[in-house]
Amino acid sequence: MPFDFKLILPESAVPVFEGALEEVAGAVLTRLIEKGKYAGLWELQAIFEDQPPEAPLKALMKNAAVRANMPMPKLAVKKMPDVNWLEASYQGFPPIEVRDFYIYGSHIKEIPPKDKIALQIDAATAFGTGEHQTTHGCLEALSDLAQIPESVLDVGCGSGILGMAFAKKYHKFVDAVDIDPESVRVALENAKKNGLEKQMKIWQSDGYQKV
Repeated sequence: MPFDFKLILPESAVPVFEGALEEVAGAVLTRLIEKGKYAGLWELQAIFEDQPPEAPLKALMKNAAVRANMPMPKLAVKKMPDVNWLEASYQGFPPIEVRDFYIYGSHIKEIPPKDKIALQIDAATAFGTGEHQTTHGCLEALSDLAQIPESVLDVGCGSGILGMAFAKKYHKFVDAVDIDPESVRVALENAKKNGLEKQMKIWQSDGYQKV
């Protein structure tokens, strides 16, 4: 039975808590809260396969709070409902527009805007849907490159979103690697969905060595 807890954090604290929890949680999800009492803050959800030990978790959170220069957040670990979370995440993933790019899941039936570069990426088992602030910022940067290289290397490609964004906007070749075989599988699948198999080479690696 999975368990989870949620935290409401300022943007500056998100990477600190996310990094700390990635070591112990099965998954860590973040989203920007756009409406209501906490608009402008970020919600972080940590998901565990089993109930996590209370004392080590509190110690981890206390240390993260010190590093983030904020009070210790209140923890309320709860059992999660028995639902298909991957399917639920699909439905909770609205289209995202970041400058030149439009990222959407397969559950979105509307035709992508003609003035945007469309990328179909489902929320899945690899990082990178465009919602996280780091990916969001990279997509913004890719919209305004002053110099366009003939090819790029995407290390730690996750879902492949950034490599695909470069390949699709600039029509150049992309090498993409990740240490996680599941991320490689997802990235290969996403490249195929977006018609980029011939513009990308994706493989598993813990680094990169030019041959």
